[in-house]
Amino acid sequence: MALPDVRRPAGPASAPASRPGGNARAPRPRDARWVRTLLAWAALASALAGLHVTLQGVSWWLVGAAYAAAVLVAAQVARRLLRSSLWPPLVSFLAGVGLLTLGYAADTAILGVVPTLGTVDRFAELGLSGVTSILEQRAPAEPELGIVMLLAALMVFCAWLADVLLTLRAPALLVLPLAPLLLVPTSVRPGLTDGLWFVVTAVLYLALLRVGARPDSRRVILATGAA
Repeated sequence: MALPDVRRPAGPASAPASRPGGNARAPRPRDARWVRTLLAWAALASALAGLHVTLQGVSWWLVGAAYAAAVLVAAQVARRLLRSSLWPPLVSFLAGVGLLTLGYAADTAILGVVPTLGTVDRFAELGLSGVTSILEQRAPAEPELGIVMLLAALMVFCAWLADVLLTLRAPALLVLPLAPLLLVPTSVRPGLTDGLWFVVTAVLYLALLRVGARPDSRRVILATGAA
C-alpha cells in the first residue's frame, strides 16, 4: 500500500538566519555617550601625563585625572537623572567647584563644599604660591600644593569644556581643552616635550571622532589626525 503524501505545503520563505560575523548592532545613544565620555577623559589624562617632564612623581597626575573623571561622571549622571541638556553642564561645573573647595579650602567653606569669600582668598593665595613655585623651580619641579591646585582647577575646566563640546555634538573641538595641556611643557622651556604623549593623545582623539561617525567620514578623520 502506498504511503500518503504527508509533505506540508510550502509556506512563506523564512528570513535567513543572521550570521555570527554579520553586521554588528549599532551602539545605543546612551552607550555611545559613555564611550565618548571615557575617550574624552582618557585623552585629557594622556595630555596631562605629558607634563611629567616638568613635574616630579605621579601624585599630581592622579589628582588631576581624578578631578576630570569626577566632573565628567557628574555630567553623565545628571544627564541620566534629569533627562535635560541644560542642567548637566551646570551640575558638573558646581561639582567641580565643590570638589576643589573640599580638597583645598574646606575650612573656609560652608559644609566644606560651598565656597565663601574666604574660599576665594584661599584659592588666590594657593594660585599665587603655585605660580611663584613654577617660576622659581627648575624642571622637573617639586609638585607643591599650589601647583597641584592649579592643575586640578585646569583639569576641572578642561573636563567641563569637553563635556559641553560633546553635548553640542562638536567632538572635533576637543582640541580646545587638549591643546593647552599639551603645550604646557613648551611654555616652560622650548623643546621640553615628550612626543609619546602627543601620539597617544592624538590616537584617543581620533578614536573619539570615530565613535558615532558615518562610515564615509573615515577619510576626514584620518586627514584630521595627519594634520
